[in-house]
Amino acid sequence: MTLEVLFFDGCPSHEQLLASLRQLAAQHGAELRERRIETPQDAERERFLGSPSVRVDGVDVDPGARERTDFGLKCRLYRSTEGQAGLPPRQWIDGALRQAASRRKAGTRWTVAGCCGGDELPDQLNGGQRHARTVVGLIALVGSAVLLARCPAGALRATSTLLGVGAGWFGVSHLVAARTGYAGCPELGAIPTLVKGREVKVGCVPWRIADRRLGLTT
Repeated sequence: MTLEVLFFDGCPSHEQLLASLRQLAAQHGAELRERRIETPQDAERERFLGSPSVRVDGVDVDPGARERTDFGLKCRLYRSTEGQAGLPPRQWIDGALRQAASRRKAGTRWTVAGCCGGDELPDQLNGGQRHARTVVGLIALVGSAVLLARCPAGALRATSTLLGVGAGWFGVSHLVAARTGYAGCPELGAIPTLVKGREVKVGCVPWRIADRRLGLTT
């Protein structure tokens, strides 16, 4: 379990928060990580809402963070029942750590892998995203069928077969993601989630970018 703080150099709230984070990390057996955000491009890529930002297993402790898109190099303000402050309430961090520990105990783990570093995932795909996965999945299955039906003889046969099988996996996994609403990487997470009967979340930067460019997400 990881407890991560994202910050930029010179942020006074980052230093104030560290002592509390060290205590909570030790209390919950979490690994404390510090990650510096240096450029506006880094901020956009990492979905950085300001310094300091605290995440547990890659998920922001602020319950409203998923709805926000105001990424940038800036000081972050947190609004809670206690008012407005430059630090997240301690109970938010403690609660996020307890929830992450419960997920792990139950066998459900949020993972970020491959091309997906720093990704945060919605709970479900929306209708437009499901349609996009369906279209891509069907195209991949057609390609798979063509490759497998027209396998050349000789040395290229193995390569064509491998490409056909890979395209088939790609297509089926996208159709599974569309059907179930799985929001992460279809190839790596959708079918394992279906087979295991529990959520295996693996982020997907290419689809996150494509969804935004297609106007499917903000």
